[in-house]
Amino acid sequence: MDKGGLGLKNIEAFNSALLIKWKWRIIKGEQAKWKEVLSARYGNIQLLIQKGKEARCNSAVSTWWSDLTKAENRHSGKDFLSGCIFKLGNGSAVSFWKAAWLKEYSLQSIYPNLYDLSTKKYMSVAEAGKEVEEHGLWGDFGIVHPLNLSETVSLEDLKSSLQDVSLSSERLDSVLWRNFPAEGYSVKEGYGLCHVTPEVNDRVGEAAQLKVFERLWRIKIPFRTKAFGWRCLWNRIATKDMLAKRGIVSIASDISCCFCFRYEESIQHILLSCPLAKKICEDVGEWLRVTAVTELSLSHSFNFWFEFFSSKKVKAGKEGFMWLVVCWNIWNARNEIIFKNQTVSLSDLRWDIKIKAWKWLTVGDITHTNSNFYNFCKDPISCLT
Repeated sequence: MDKGGLGLKNIEAFNSALLIKWKWRIIKGEQAKWKEVLSARYGNIQLLIQKGKEARCNSAVSTWWSDLTKAENRHSGKDFLSGCIFKLGNGSAVSFWKAAWLKEYSLQSIYPNLYDLSTKKYMSVAEAGKEVEEHGLWGDFGIVHPLNLSETVSLEDLKSSLQDVSLSSERLDSVLWRNFPAEGYSVKEGYGLCHVTPEVNDRVGEAAQLKVFERLWRIKIPFRTKAFGWRCLWNRIATKDMLAKRGIVSIASDISCCFCFRYEESIQHILLSCPLAKKICEDVGEWLRVTAVTELSLSHSFNFWFEFFSSKKVKAGKEGFMWLVVCWNIWNARNEIIFKNQTVSLSDLRWDIKIKAWKWLTVGDITHTNSNFYNFCKDPISCLT
């Protein structure tokens, strides 16, 4: 990469990309001597890189090591680990919570509520799996009890995901670079990680917004639901954080999410980030045979579902229909809890989504054959095409 013509901030990003190259070589095991020297001083060097906090809590570390551990965060706030996928061996060099080893993303990002509760945030997979050797089952991962409904569901889901995981004392852990598994990390990739993209030109941003809303208004679904979707995308819904900004609520406990009780309720949280919302999106994705992505903005989430259904060649007007159905039902469940003091289970919410989606199949000038509720539950895509 030619450094000529780069601005000061971009040169700093380029230098950070070079530092991350060292980070990659060490965690990959390509720099045996450096790994040996650093491990003698700092312990398990691969695990320390995944923790990423030692440089900030130990004033005795070298400047080079400090810069190495914080390289990418200094500029963009992005994380080197987001580009890594770990293949499990003995588990001693893989962070249980922070590394992507079990699923496509880290367990910290998939189960943020459990991570926050854990007193063992920096344990390795091997440390987490010690109880498997002794008792044949995974332990509690340092999670403090008692748990609420959402946390219990998350913990059960995590333990279910771990059932087929086995550690091999004879095999070392390995790591791949997510974008280029065969080639590995490159400085060009690191520059993309560290470089802070300038703010998008207003007209470009406006055009992207118009595309989302143009798609939204084409959907054939009850108008009030479309209006609800429009208000969600503009963040014009009376969520607790918005009410707090207007001075309507002021007590901290009054603005927490009614599903997880741990985070401030915002439209982004309650529809996408909340563990309950994530679980619903995953279940709906499994039903539709697609891996649902929840680490997105609302507009990106809408576009994800719109483009998925477009690729399946569903009837015109039904492309973004399922996104609206899911959001509408989660919001209504939230209102049932807050205003009617009702309880809402995951099972009930799943059925409500399927029933509502089936009822809205024929909204607009669309007719469907063989779309009884049984067939719709069995194969929803065929009922939409």
